[in-house]
Amino acid sequence: MKRIMVLALAVISIQYAAVAQEKRDTIRSHYKSEARTKMKDELNLTKEQSQKMKEIKADTKSKMQALRDDKSLSDNDRKQKAAAIMKESKDKRDAILNDQQKAKMKEWEAKRKEQMKEGGKKHSKGDKGHKGKQQTEKKAEKTEQ
Repeated sequence: MKRIMVLALAVISIQYAAVAQEKRDTIRSHYKSEARTKMKDELNLTKEQSQKMKEIKADTKSKMQALRDDKSLSDNDRKQKAAAIMKESKDKRDAILNDQQKAKMKEWEAKRKEQMKEGGKKHSKGDKGHKGKQQTEKKAEKTEQ
């Protein structure tokens, strides 16, 4: 009887974990899609630019996955190659954007860096969440004093 209970508990735990992972993946996918749509709209990308951006993203993703799968590299080598891949991706992206679009993209990158300094952000939703707002308010109070 104990074995049946343990087995049932194990099956329920595995199912719960699978559902939770699926939910996390759905949420991530939603925010990534939302960010791409926002970028396309705010940058006024043409269909051609949008298609090229998708190709660049797919190429970068495949190169980064290959890098993660390569277990022969040291951590330092992996970081250097990842940085090179990201720089190549940025250069390709910048080549298809006009000056106004580049300026807007640079502004977003600076904003993202600032958010990362403040403790990071899991998605690009407009609000910072409860803790993010508290931290920002505390920083503002300290600078006012």
